[in-house]
Amino acid sequence: MPEYCGLSADSASRADESGAGDPSPSAEDLSITRRLVDAGQILNIRALGDIIVGRGQTKFFGLRESGMANLE
Repeated sequence: MPEYCGLSADSASRADESGAGDPSPSAEDLSITRRLVDAGQILNIRALGDIIVGRGQTKFFGLRESGMANLE
């Protein structure tokens, strides 16, 4: 989050690579996303999305698109 503040950003996205290749979000992914959204609200930085990149047939998973994470 400090990187975004230094750039005077008003929005941010997060991308994470799945080490196991499965882009399905873990409990830790959901927790980190929630914490970043909460911090962004305090700093007036809007969360645009959170994408987990994997390998194989399913290449990525978008938390906003899935409805698993409220990024508002």
